[in-house]
Amino acid sequence: MMGENEEGSGLSFKSDQETQEILLQQGQFFKTPYIGHHGWVSVKAIEPLEWGELG
Repeated sequence: MMGENEEGSGLSFKSDQETQEILLQQGQFFKTPYIGHHGWVSVKAIEPLEWGELG
């Protein structure tokens, strides 16, 4: 899921809880507001995204 607000563009995706914890430790990811407790993770697209890494 992609979105845009006053802070810029963002990308959110569903992951399992284990993967979510690993991604959160990397620093560029954060729990998606309101649905993060279901495994959703977001990344701000301030810099160009590494699509291979996101895959």
